[in-house]
Amino acid sequence: MSTETPSDAGDAAQETDWLELVKTQLAGMRYGSIQLSVRDGRVLQVEAIEKTRLGGVPEKPGREGR
Repeated sequence: MSTETPSDAGDAAQETDWLELVKTQLAGMRYGSIQLSVRDGRVLQVEAIEKTRLGGVPEKPGREGR
């Protein structure tokens, strides 16, 4: 017999959904960021921003070693 209420089961499903989405986006990203929007302790939105680094762009002087 399960002690989960219907809302508990929905919360678990929602957590799995956003977590899988973040894992998928992260796996395909080389440079960028993932931002989570949270309200009342629940993830409402997942936003991924991917950046493309161009190989021919020289770094600014004095930035080596960082």
